[in-house]
Amino acid sequence: MEQIAKGIGQPDVTIVGRWLRLGRLAKPIFEAFRAGDISSGQASAFAATEDQQLQLVTFQRLAPINPTHPTPAEIRKAMKVGDARAQRELAFVGVDTYRNAGGRFDMDLFADAAEERGRVVDEGTLQQLVDDKLALVRAEVRATVARPDLRFIPDQPKDQWDNVDHQLLAKGKPRAGGGLELPEGDIVAHIAIDAGGMPVISYWWASRSAKFGSEKPAAATASVPATPAPPAGESAFAGHHRAAVAEQDDGLSKDGAFALSAVRKVILRAAMIDDAKKGGTVGLDYLVWAQARALLNTGYRRDKLGMRIISGDGLTGVSHDALGLARDHIAETPAGRVAAHTVLTITQQDFFTEDNLEVAFLIYRQTSAATKSLTAAIVAGVALERSLETAEHCCAVHNAVAQEAGIEQEARIRDYWTPTGDMLDMFSKKHRLAIAEPFVDAPTLAGWAKAKSADLTTAVLAVLTRAGGRGLAWAHPLLRFATCPCAQKGER
Repeated sequence: MEQIAKGIGQPDVTIVGRWLRLGRLAKPIFEAFRAGDISSGQASAFAATEDQQLQLVTFQRLAPINPTHPTPAEIRKAMKVGDARAQRELAFVGVDTYRNAGGRFDMDLFADAAEERGRVVDEGTLQQLVDDKLALVRAEVRATVARPDLRFIPDQPKDQWDNVDHQLLAKGKPRAGGGLELPEGDIVAHIAIDAGGMPVISYWWASRSAKFGSEKPAAATASVPATPAPPAGESAFAGHHRAAVAEQDDGLSKDGAFALSAVRKVILRAAMIDDAKKGGTVGLDYLVWAQARALLNTGYRRDKLGMRIISGDGLTGVSHDALGLARDHIAETPAGRVAAHTVLTITQQDFFTEDNLEVAFLIYRQTSAATKSLTAAIVAGVALERSLETAEHCCAVHNAVAQEAGIEQEARIRDYWTPTGDMLDMFSKKHRLAIAEPFVDAPTLAGWAKAKSADLTTAVLAVLTRAGGRGLAWAHPLLRFATCPCAQKGER
């Protein structure tokens, strides 16, 4: 590959590798790419692996599902390129151990420099290594708890709603002389592998009957008072009011109960204000924690959080096609991956996974300031995302936020965003040439003006991503902050 790069005068070997991968696409996919039926981003996704049979099977399977063609992210997911589980398992056994056992890893040459995205080729080899190492971990765990017959379960226990049943979590305590002492009874263990490849051990009661016993408490038999006869001559309105009051255990009508509920909330509101005046963070913590629990878990009972959530579950005035296009581009950016990784980190915290909301909030109160800041940033980001339905492309206050975050310069924007072929394909050929003009000489630009659309996109992308090139500092004007339209007009 180095010789080819030298022969054609291309200093970036990675670019040459990408060209070769695209040229070796399975024939039907290559023909679709050449005809313009699929974008360069989609073609690059298929070329993330050298396995032409896998490319073709994926191409044929996804096309009927989505007639307008799948997104690059969907293509990679279908081929298990960058598969999160495989990455965890690879980290668990060790890359060198996997390779020494004959395992192969198909690198995605189109991944950003900041990541090592690829596909585990020999899944059977990896699974055998995982099983072998898990056997050693199980032996260590059994020795730690002094239970040679301890059973291990493949999944954490679930409740009737298919959520993890945290009530069955068993807590151990350190044993004198080392090890861990588990509660007496039928306890099982579960091994999870975290993002860093480390085994995470948890202990559970084998069943609800194992923890609580098989006897069910006798149902309480409450005496039902007889409904008193209405007073003689009672009006229809008075009778309705009396019936409404009788329905409330506390003797209040629904309107009265609502009024006292409002008073109770304003008392809590004032208490949080006074706490803030003293330097406390109860109100801030409650706000961020509740918003995070609701916004990052749409299936949760939001009404149990006691707070209204950031409005706008869907964006009005924005087409589904526009939203889909935006999601595709976001998923391919370093910024999108930063957000996704942080969301994953937050949603794995105890204050998020704990089903008892009172306990969960108290856990959040005790968490580190750094984790709280991450949670707040995620909540702010979701609220920012909800502003997509506004008419203006940019907002003046965003410039101030960008300046405080240190991304007002184009070079800093490139830390979070990288141009892609799909992005360039949104622009006309004339605009793509204009983008490349500052970075190439006039003869080169004139030659590109005669090139096919796909070839022009590939050439311009190479200029904008070439190591050491000036294109690495370029960001499209609509992505800039210091020079965006509202900044230029001096809006306040």
